[in-house]
Amino acid sequence: MKTLSIIILPLLLILAACSSKAEPTDVDNNTNATDTTAPVVDVAVGAKFFMNTCTPCHGATGRGDGAASASLDPKPRDFSDSAWQTSIDDEYLSNVIKYGGAGVGKSPVMPANPILNSDPDTLLSLVAYIRTLKE
Repeated sequence: MKTLSIIILPLLLILAACSSKAEPTDVDNNTNATDTTAPVVDVAVGAKFFMNTCTPCHGATGRGDGAASASLDPKPRDFSDSAWQTSIDDEYLSNVIKYGGAGVGKSPVMPANPILNSDPDTLLSLVAYIRTLKE
């Protein structure tokens, strides 16, 4: 038994030494590094999403006069309305876009865009674009 202990103890010490984490030898202390987790707002990306997804109801200029709006009740939101724009914050607008009207206690005619839950850059870019439609 003593012989077995003499063999096992050194093996355990070697295994423990091999599994310990080595200290990093090359640490990047660059304080000017870009934070890649911060969302990127690009109004052109928001405009493209708007044109591809929102214009049938909200219209090309966001006035709520898209081709499909004639048959909708209530009518789509007019994004050029500066009083409305001032009355809501970006988080509320983002939630309406992501969850649809029914998801925020508004008209179920406004569809949800769940794809934007996993694409915060496009969502924030869309909100930024909608803000440019204010008169």
